Amino acid sequence: MKRSTKIAVGGLATLSLLTAGALLYSEYHQDNSIEAAATAQFTRYLSQHGKSYGTPQEFAHRQAIFAKNSNYINEWNSGHKTHKLAHNHMSDWTDDERKKMLGLKVGRREGKTHFVQAGSTLPPSVNWVTSGAVTAVKDQGQCGSCWSFSTTGAMEGLYAIKTGKLLSFSEQQLIDCASSYGNYGCNGGSYDHAFKYIEAGNKLELESKYAYKRVQGTCNYNSNSNTAFGSLS
Repeated sequence: MKRSTKIAVGGLATLSLLTAGALLYSEYHQDNSIEAAATAQFTRYLSQHGKSYGTPQEFAHRQAIFAKNSNYINEWNSGHKTHKLAHNHMSDWTDDERKKMLGLKVGRREGKTHFVQAGSTLPPSVNWVTSGAVTAVKDQGQCGSCWSFSTTGAMEGLYAIKTGKLLSFSEQQLIDCASSYGNYGCNGGSYDHAFKYIEAGNKLELESKYAYKRVQGTCNYNSNSNTAFGSLS
């Protein structure tokens, strides 16, 4: 009887060891599968954006940043219904690299009062994208010119609302030509200062005529251009 008990106990111990080994084996392969899937996603991202790194250490560093942003995107998309996030060419950038693009310089602003005509009925909300007053997403690149894009975006929307025609205006013109109004090209600026440039009589050229180059250059604004548009206020 004692011998049978010892055999039974020994058998249970062996079974426990086998079960534990099977679980460890399963977890090991599951972890490898997750890691392989993450690497495959990162490799596809590199191919999509034409990226490469000089060393294995840089590859691992950038992959870790990408993985962190992937987790943030997945968490956000699982809990928010109003809009979704996705990867772009900055998904492997550090916070400091992204901050270099934040060129908005906000100073003291003049207060303005807006009036609504008596008897007007306003909708609770307006989607200006579906209303045709917002151009497609633009890419400022590694140039601190966000202020110029906010300026053209406002002017594009205003023009579309007033005329029913959506045009894409030139950010490069503002980068090259609006420095004397308190802007610094790729080193930052303000939409308020850019608006003063337009209010001074400088028309905005079409982006197709004055293309974006991601660097500040010589001002090539032609005041006699028949494709440029002035203040619509």
